Amino acid sequence: MAELLVVISIIGLISLIAISAFSNIGGSSEMAKNKRNAQVIARTASSAIAAGVEEICSCDNKLEAIARLESGVSPGGEMSSLVFRIPLMTQEEKEGAAQFLTYTGGMLIYSP
Repeated sequence: MAELLVVISIIGLISLIAISAFSNIGGSSEMAKNKRNAQVIARTASSAIAAGVEEICSCDNKLEAIARLESGVSPGGEMSSLVFRIPLMTQEEKEGAAQFLTYTGGMLIYSP
């Protein structure tokens, strides 16, 4: 009987350790997704600027600039056939990515 109680106690301790170790997986994966989305947005914005887009958005709002990239931006001149566009995102994904971006001088910059 005492051995059974010891085995049950050990199983309880192991499961407690496992639950606490895996309980924050969802939060860290959400943050990783937001950072990755922010990197994609910043890379697309800098590529568009390098190709000749004057500015992503004539606004001071990161979310408006992200929405502008979602619809696509094109440079003028010889590269006018290019369209720089990010994948469609939910509002929650945009807001999550925006927390890792700064918007200054018409540029979206990744800032972890």
